[in-house]
Amino acid sequence: MKVNCIIFFVFALVLASSAQIAPNDFVSTGTDNTDMVFYELSTGNKTTSSNTDWHLAISIRPTEFPGAPLGGTTIRINEANGVHAIYVPNANASQFDNVDTTGWGNWSLLHDADSLMDEGALNSNRSAGIFDFGWGNYNSVSHDVTGDSLYLIQLPNGELKKFMVVVLDRDTAYNIKYSDMNNSNVQTLHISKRDYIGKNFVYLNMQTNIVYDKEPLSANWDLLFTKYAARDAVSGEAIAKVGVLANKGRVIGKATGTDAALPYFTGSTSSMMNAIGWNWCTYNSQNDEYVAADSLAYFVKDAASFEYKLVLTNYEGPSTGIIRFNKQDNMATGIGSITAISISAYPNPANNSLTITSDATTTAHISDLNGRVIDTISINEGNNSYATSTLANGMYILSLGNGQAVKKLIVQH
Repeated sequence: MKVNCIIFFVFALVLASSAQIAPNDFVSTGTDNTDMVFYELSTGNKTTSSNTDWHLAISIRPTEFPGAPLGGTTIRINEANGVHAIYVPNANASQFDNVDTTGWGNWSLLHDADSLMDEGALNSNRSAGIFDFGWGNYNSVSHDVTGDSLYLIQLPNGELKKFMVVVLDRDTAYNIKYSDMNNSNVQTLHISKRDYIGKNFVYLNMQTNIVYDKEPLSANWDLLFTKYAARDAVSGEAIAKVGVLANKGRVIGKATGTDAALPYFTGSTSSMMNAIGWNWCTYNSQNDEYVAADSLAYFVKDAASFEYKLVLTNYEGPSTGIIRFNKQDNMATGIGSITAISISAYPNPANNSLTITSDATTTAHISDLNGRVIDTISINEGNNSYATSTLANGMYILSLGNGQAVKKLIVQH
């Protein structure tokens, strides 16, 4: 019974560990979450910009054939802040001035994907084939993407605009056209990709006709803290949520339960934009507060293949938009690059000594549940003796190499 109590106590300690981790950084999306914050893991740099002064986000990345052709033509909408996109059925570009919009209120809304950056609302009406981008089709002779679809864009104040992409000229520049429903206030804009090399999107305000350059270089940010339209909250709907989105090329592993206390990650990973998302915390209506999930950690590999452990500890709500988190730098370990090493450690729980058996000569780290390294030792192939008499009672993490093998270790004197 005594041993069972000890194991239960240690298990409870692990489950509570992520809630006890102290935050060491934060971002603020502003009062009522009106800002978006681009965050770089390696430096902690934050680039903050308004999230309410734009309606369409237009990709200015190069189109990548054949692997990722959609990314250079993506057009997303600011649905979380009240923008809606409606595809005009049975219409083409030549009908822009006289298209029949009778009954438009019954037409289906288009939505951005929240899992893939390349899947914008204005790409979602495409049919099969890599040369159809929704709003237009690729011409293999001219190497242009010629617009063939019409859309209605409803702004947050309810105003409607007709919209089309006239052409994406040889993947270098967009010509776009939009107007009021009565064909007044016609706007034709030219957006050159060459003016924004190294970035993902520019942001268009259809009332002021301003094209905003909001982002840092894509190589200089990893995570976006923002309010966005989540598709995984209510089936079939886009719900405004505050969360964390990943930049393209970032790889994320999610650890729960006792694995969240480990300093390294060896499980399955995701490149989805919403791999972190919004549901790391829940709203407690009784206490009017947002509560971060216990025993939940994310391991993020940046563009340079360095790994960071991220534990989101607190969201203060729309009054401040502050999200606090703990970031640990696991610079020596890359997600998905770990080569397995066989390890055993006994007895476990250990009293005053421990035998560590490995099939490789390497380095071992003894860490506490917050990832702080307590001791570093050299391990030879075969059996190795380690004195645990100097360790306090509790649970530790024994990791070999750069996280190639990890064991939970209990010390009970």
